[in-house]
Amino acid sequence: MLLLSEEITLSAAQFDILEAFEIKHYKSSPYREFMVKEIEATGFLPIGAVTVDFVTIHPKEDKLHFQLTDEEGTTFTNEIDVKENGPYYPLYILTMTAAPAIKALHAEYGIDHVYAFASMLSARIVVGDASTYPKYVPQLLPKHVDNFEYDTEDAQMLAMRFTHIGEQRTTHNLLRTPAIVRYVVESSEKSENNGFSEIYPVVMHGNIVEFNGVIQFPHELHIPVDSDTDSHIAKELGTTFIDSVTACETGDVCWMDTVSGKKRPVQ
Repeated sequence: MLLLSEEITLSAAQFDILEAFEIKHYKSSPYREFMVKEIEATGFLPIGAVTVDFVTIHPKEDKLHFQLTDEEGTTFTNEIDVKENGPYYPLYILTMTAAPAIKALHAEYGIDHVYAFASMLSARIVVGDASTYPKYVPQLLPKHVDNFEYDTEDAQMLAMRFTHIGEQRTTHNLLRTPAIVRYVVESSEKSENNGFSEIYPVVMHGNIVEFNGVIQFPHELHIPVDSDTDSHIAKELGTTFIDSVTACETGDVCWMDTVSGKKRPVQ
């Protein structure tokens, strides 16, 4: 389990993935500029283009440490108390959510879904309140769930699928958008089990996060239903379409030929 005392590092390669994604979709990425300005404030003046070597956070102390290298090979490092430096909140939170997600999920799913999930997780975080910080575990087990007993107590978890949603426009073309679908998992009797050992990119209970997880106990999987449903269970669990299906608005929205599978950008 990743405890709050441990550090989380965003490597140079991971930073480049995030920065390229943000520049593509937002036309700019302020984090490199934040770090360069902070270094310059100490009296050092990097020469030429700057490479971000790593960003490391220490959640227990709410500190952020980073290293830059300029074109002449000179390295510059600095450590910041995030609680006293509001402009660094985004980088601090992004490192806390995106670095572990990229490491575990990027090779399989790509940056669109990973960035969207990191953004969803970031929305839960309040800097300085460690109870809101994600805790990453290699396997989410019953011991992580309060009052969990397979057959006697309901234990709720969230399972997420990284998928695509489409809007049919012509016979052979549809608009394809990355999306994250959230399912509610409840423990059940074996006779009511409707799971089949699917691998989910994310399984969560509260702020405990497991990547590439399988629900390894009998459970009932509550799938999303129409938002106009009369089901009080769906409304109580938040499993209506409007609550459970999130389009990755910054993802690679494109046209897809349904016959050839070829994709082309939206003009």
